[in-house]
Amino acid sequence: MAIKIKDLHESTLKYLINEGSFFLTRKINRGHKLENGMWFHGNSFYMNISFWQGFDNDRKVNNIGFGIDIDEKAEVYLQLTARNDKGKIDLLDKIASKIKAKKNDSTDNHWFKIYGTKVQTIDDFLKYLNEFLITDKKIIDEIIEKEENPEIRFLTSEIFGRQIEIINHYRNSFDLISPKIEVIDKSGSIRFRRQALDNMDIKITKRETSEGISILDYEHRKMQNQLKKQLELEYPDSKICLEKDYIDLLMITETSYLLVEIKPSSNVTNCIKQGIGQLLFYFTKFSNKEGKKVELAIAGLNEPNDADQEFIRSLRTLLNITLKYIKIEMLSDSNI
Repeated sequence: MAIKIKDLHESTLKYLINEGSFFLTRKINRGHKLENGMWFHGNSFYMNISFWQGFDNDRKVNNIGFGIDIDEKAEVYLQLTARNDKGKIDLLDKIASKIKAKKNDSTDNHWFKIYGTKVQTIDDFLKYLNEFLITDKKIIDEIIEKEENPEIRFLTSEIFGRQIEIINHYRNSFDLISPKIEVIDKSGSIRFRRQALDNMDIKITKRETSEGISILDYEHRKMQNQLKKQLELEYPDSKICLEKDYIDLLMITETSYLLVEIKPSSNVTNCIKQGIGQLLFYFTKFSNKEGKKVELAIAGLNEPNDADQEFIRSLRTLLNITLKYIKIEMLSDSNI
């Protein structure tokens, strides 16, 4: 029985949500594909999923994509492609060698690994997807973490959450998917808990375009830029970086590192709950680095009340860390 492409997208989406990994979804409703339940890259004849950032603009596909072709071959495969970017090509060549993907002799900088052919059911496709997730994906994650290529990298919780918002917009007539990200590492390992959509830690502004709904203004980015300005005024001799090593904001002084996670929630305690796990993960990477003190901070939009302050004090004592909360003084002209 032939696989129906819409059912394939829906079953794959639900499987990945339950499996608990970050993954890329379609961002724009071009050709009404999101309205038709086509959540991933592809068309009526194939579907392609990626678990990492990175896109081959020449071939219009993900640099690393796990896919299926709905044709006579009905192949399930991993595709690696980067036509003209040497840094990407070197990384993908290392990945291909490690997972034993074969080079496409007829196309430059293009590798394939076939997992199955003549795949007739969605369940069979999901079995191959599961095989990939527990074997080759872990190898790819290790290589990406080691190589630190700026163009092919892990998805962040913010990017993933923003995508789920878009998917939810088009699924509002049936089951909403609104996972809460509870445990995060750089390769996208997470646990989900279903919650109301309006409680998600994501705020976006949308506009209608000829291609459908797209992202215009992401609140998190505005908060990052404003906090950077705020800290530059307060600490003029410091070096401040955004999104370095996946940290929202990193401030470096002669004697210390300040690691900051930014959360848009209006509730200060919720901001701290949502950010503390990420900070502790980053803390392990920076402790004992160059002998500098490591300080942690959650940044949000509102002033902490007495209960919030007590919660912060309790965490300092319990975890034996230097932790504080920073209120971001948002201005109307903050740059995106």
